[in-house]
Amino acid sequence: MLLDLSIRELHEGFVQKKFSIVDVVSECYATVEKFQGKLNAFISIVDRGTALKEARAKDISFSESSPLLYGIPFVLKDSYVSCAVRTTCASRVLGDFTSPYNATVLQKLLDKGAVLIGKMNMDAWGHGATSENTDFGSVHNPWNLDRVAGGSSGGCGAAIASRMAAFAIGEDTGGSIRNPAAWCSISGMKVSYGRVSRYGCIAYASSFDTVGPMAKTAEDCAVVLQSIAGNDPYDATSSPHSVPDYISTLTSKSIKGVRIGVPKELFGEGLGKEIRDAVLKTRDVFVNMGVEIKEVSMSLLDYGIPVYYLIGLSETSSNLARYDGVRYGNGRPYFSDETMRRIMIGTHALSTGYYDQYYRKAQRVRTMFIREYEKMLSECDVVLMPVTPTHATKIGELISDPLQNLLVDVYTVSQNPVGIPSLAIPCGFSSDGLPIGMQYRTIIGIETHAELKTVSKMFCGCINDPFHAPAPNTYTCPVCLGLPGALPVPNKKAIEWTLKLGLALGCKVNLFSKFDRKHYFYPDLPKGYQISQYDLPFCFDGILKTNEGDVRIRRVHLEEDTGKLIHDTVNSGQVTLIDFNRGGVPLVEIVTEPDIHSATQAKEYTKKLRQIIRYLDISDCDMEKGGMRLEANISLQEIKTQNAEIKDTDETLPGYKVELKNINSFRFLERGIVYEIERQKQLLDKGETPVQETRGYNPSKDETFTQRVKESAEDYRYFPDPDIPPIRFKEEYIESIRKTIPELPQAIVERWSREYGINSKAGEILAEEPEKGKIYNEAILDIHSRQEPTDKFANFIANQPTDWGSKVISTEAILTAFRKSIVVDEIQDSEITVVISVVLKTNQDIVRQYVSGKEQVLNFLIGSVMKELKKKIDVSRVQKLIVESIQKEYTAS
Repeated sequence: MLLDLSIRELHEGFVQKKFSIVDVVSECYATVEKFQGKLNAFISIVDRGTALKEARAKDISFSESSPLLYGIPFVLKDSYVSCAVRTTCASRVLGDFTSPYNATVLQKLLDKGAVLIGKMNMDAWGHGATSENTDFGSVHNPWNLDRVAGGSSGGCGAAIASRMAAFAIGEDTGGSIRNPAAWCSISGMKVSYGRVSRYGCIAYASSFDTVGPMAKTAEDCAVVLQSIAGNDPYDATSSPHSVPDYISTLTSKSIKGVRIGVPKELFGEGLGKEIRDAVLKTRDVFVNMGVEIKEVSMSLLDYGIPVYYLIGLSETSSNLARYDGVRYGNGRPYFSDETMRRIMIGTHALSTGYYDQYYRKAQRVRTMFIREYEKMLSECDVVLMPVTPTHATKIGELISDPLQNLLVDVYTVSQNPVGIPSLAIPCGFSSDGLPIGMQYRTIIGIETHAELKTVSKMFCGCINDPFHAPAPNTYTCPVCLGLPGALPVPNKKAIEWTLKLGLALGCKVNLFSKFDRKHYFYPDLPKGYQISQYDLPFCFDGILKTNEGDVRIRRVHLEEDTGKLIHDTVNSGQVTLIDFNRGGVPLVEIVTEPDIHSATQAKEYTKKLRQIIRYLDISDCDMEKGGMRLEANISLQEIKTQNAEIKDTDETLPGYKVELKNINSFRFLERGIVYEIERQKQLLDKGETPVQETRGYNPSKDETFTQRVKESAEDYRYFPDPDIPPIRFKEEYIESIRKTIPELPQAIVERWSREYGINSKAGEILAEEPEKGKIYNEAILDIHSRQEPTDKFANFIANQPTDWGSKVISTEAILTAFRKSIVVDEIQDSEITVVISVVLKTNQDIVRQYVSGKEQVLNFLIGSVMKELKKKIDVSRVQKLIVESIQKEYTAS
């Protein structure tokens, strides 16, 4: 992509006419169209035609002397006012407010010729660390769509990581640029207070707010800062000092001899191990470049959060007072719960009797922070620290926990009260592929083998039951023993079931196919070759969806299984015995494209695949006995431009791969991949390329080990098996198989959600196993026909112990257990109302909050009433009576 290039490289491309401004802007809009629906990064997008018209005009006027930002597309956090595009600050309070003027930072960029693409989603008013506290829907992380992008400038972070623009302008009050930069794996800078004008930036905390760049690299941040820094007569707090040449400083000065301070308090309890290791590994990189490392102390670290929030929330309570809906926008009831919480805390801290206790004391500690940083920076030039204590959290994980939401910024909040600059740069990824702050992207392809449960073996009439054979080598014959003159005859049912699986995975079918001989020598392979399929598998080009992205199915083919080697002691000697009961069993193999990028995704994919196979009833997939075996091909790819996971994955693959062989447990697969990723990272960090080999996983040691080194790709000397004629399928035959495919688990979950209101999480638990899923489906139909609550039934099942379903195995038993659980005690409304009256009188503050619009406090009142009644009552009934009592006794007065 053109937007993988740095700003300087884009400018040089314009100069050399390798591409045009229109090309770059068009790429922005193509990427926005492709990913905005997934990421929800934008609130407002500049009309494509308008932007392209501007780009065409700039192509005509461009010259070698044009500024570096001329024609460069950018996005703007929606906390900056603009004439041409509405400003919302991610809150319905502002409505569709359009400013009569542009923010200074925006005007400077437009004057330099930069092209605005749109304004970005964020935590409303800057209140948050995850970009979930927004009236426009949560921003999703490009590296994992189930995770947050960080906040409050999350839309900016997601846009740059996914290449929707070349750079962004964020705003940082306590980490709002650096947090999303870290969680989206880009660079982001909190500038010195006053370095860039705040005029036109909607204030959160005026003495903390800073305007800063977010971009792919530190160099790009420097280029942008060069254009936006400087004194502004419209901002009395903007710095009068001249702007240094940031760009030349980057290349003209060596970092050899620079002193880097590492605060000892920041690397202890509370910091995730992977983040700690990544930051310290970065420290070691700097050491190799000639810097000096010095341990320093941040003794006031624990006071950063209270100081920041006492002062910040006091200022925001004042700054938001103007938004009353009288002159523009909507009234204060449209503020979110989080914003109202911050206004109330700030108002309290400034009120008479509390000002000295809270606000003034926080300002004194702020002074102490300034002195502590002065001391640290007298001992070193730069302080190295993590940006956040954890990886990007799951969406919904922090939005309901305000305290944990605040703690995300524990490492960043202390710099804003002091006013010093702070730069967040990428420094690695977690084992699950989440950004930590540089270097590698995990690439995994999986091969899954499942033994089909046909009556007979693949190419002979022997019984197919290796796990229950009375003795070794019982179910054998000349064909599966590979005796001279024996000829194979394909199992029609095995072929049919392979086609059925392929169709269930959305595959295409080769109407002309064949079996091939795959030659290699191993004791468990009696013929010296395995009958398999090579270039014309029965099925190809399928797909299986996971929460971390689609996994493409390269091929589904059929082959025969090998014998089983048994290592034993006979006559005091170590021997290897061979049992051919398994030899010749039909074995379907499902091979993915290298679309898997984390251990958790690999686990999810294989579990879903097993679930589909079981629903088709073609294999038991007994992993403990070897009926389903997993193999993962793992390699790491250096990320030179922090490409986001959602981008297309057809780039050149690494020059090696390590095969993790014969894994018989989902947990072992996940643990083996996690270990292997870290092992390969360590080798690559040392400049070594991992050896291409086959490795096993030792669960007792939780590590992988070498089995066989592959110096080159193996030559299996494939050729069509001359003993088996080619196979032609008719469309009618394929369609007849397609009709036998049952309703699959994902479709069942979606149907339950659509028809019965069962949430997907509970539905997935109910549909996990085919036999139980069938029973639960029958129960749901019965419950629905009696107009009983199907959602309660689903939650009832989902909350049972893991082994509960094995004890209660019939539809009748399950329905009886459920109905017993929802039986309630008989009690009159009047008796409930008496208790409600007492609870309301003893909780007047809570009642007033509810009356003022804080509906969530109703749960507290419900719980209090239930606790006093000590009876089993329908919660909705209690809720209805509480609301009626409040309306009758309080709102009327």
